Amino acid sequence: MPLRGPRSVRRAARWRARCACRDRRGRSCAPRCRSGSCGPCRWPCGHRGPWSPGRPRTEGGTGAARREGSPVRRLRLSPGGAAHRGPPLHDPSPQAPRPRRSGKVIAATLAKPGQIEVQDVPDPELAESTSAIVRITRAGICGSDLYLYDGRMDIEPDFALGHEFVGVVEQVGPDVRLIDAGDRVVGSFSVSCGRCRPCQSGQHARCLMLRFFGFGFAFGDLPGGQAERIGVPEADLTLRKVPDEISDDAAVLLGDNVVTAVDVLRRARFAPGQVVAILGSGTIGLLTAQAALALGASAVVVHDKVPDRLARARELGAIAVDVSQDDPLDAVLEVSGYQGADVVVEATSTIEGTVAAVPLARKGGVIAVTTVHADGDVTLPIGEMWLKDLELVMHQVNVQARLDEALALVASGRLQPEKVITHRLGLDAAADGYAAAASYDAVKVVLTP
Repeated sequence: MPLRGPRSVRRAARWRARCACRDRRGRSCAPRCRSGSCGPCRWPCGHRGPWSPGRPRTEGGTGAARREGSPVRRLRLSPGGAAHRGPPLHDPSPQAPRPRRSGKVIAATLAKPGQIEVQDVPDPELAESTSAIVRITRAGICGSDLYLYDGRMDIEPDFALGHEFVGVVEQVGPDVRLIDAGDRVVGSFSVSCGRCRPCQSGQHARCLMLRFFGFGFAFGDLPGGQAERIGVPEADLTLRKVPDEISDDAAVLLGDNVVTAVDVLRRARFAPGQVVAILGSGTIGLLTAQAALALGASAVVVHDKVPDRLARARELGAIAVDVSQDDPLDAVLEVSGYQGADVVVEATSTIEGTVAAVPLARKGGVIAVTTVHADGDVTLPIGEMWLKDLELVMHQVNVQARLDEALALVASGRLQPEKVITHRLGLDAAADGYAAAASYDAVKVVLTP
């Protein structure tokens, strides 16, 4: 899931000026309002500013309302098959949900870097008339969650993690029109307002009040989906119904990973018959390879140095290159008539990966950077890029606009995202799931509450 880079995050901390607006309890509401006046809106606090309102500020720092004595840390960043025609793939009669425990639900939280705790957190409530409550049936651990896990980003210690989820709607607000209680749905990893100028033009990734599930107060104060239940704002925009042909294991990857793969190819103006090179064979890299082949690529070359992941890329139909043994460029030149790749997708989240993308692209090609980069600045060979007339696309996923296309690809059987899942664990074993996700032992870890 693409997030804002380290500079914008540091700026965000400086923007947290006190807002003149107050919520219903008389507390300051919008942490990023610079104008001092938010004006009325539909947010739970009754006001709206240029960034979504979070929980009240607390003595000793910003953060979620929390148990007495719990510390709050400030945010910082350091330097192709046939369609399924059988019975429904999801379980039509899933295990009964656990009984509610005095307004609490179980969720995975981060006690400190490297230490996941599964604990009770507040049971979500309908915060506004356009919200919904979803009982989670699957939740994914994303590569961007590891930025929290390894300490490169901070989060409040009792905040529910995760932004990839599928589940069953339990309750909807009176203004929700497209979703009903009982619907099986997948959630977008982010929440857009649907009302600002970018949203009205269909560019939801550029929403002026964009929020993310599971990243704490600084990124919108939305508790995540690695929990028994989740509250979902703007439900008509954020949720999509999941057809019976799609299993929960496939659906949980739709709201972030699959839509990222499809959207990055669209942003790079990919066309059938083109050659695609992909740097990295993690979840995003493998799903982008699947998507490119499903959409008609003549060849897809995946680069990595992890043997198990490269073997999985071959199983999906891609050409796999071990960059620790072979020249990354050779395979690309061979399948492209010695011209280079039409589209190069950088999916390693590393500085080295971004630089290595340049020689792989043909003249007039497109380099698309789609994964989170928060490890410092990149020095690019601008001279070579200019001579080759390359286009560099920085890709923030327009998830709300592209999710329906991703759903259709998976429902048709042309894309099978569940093939990249390597670990399936219960929510109680979230700590083991994170440990596996942080190693090269796993590609995709999925949790079941």
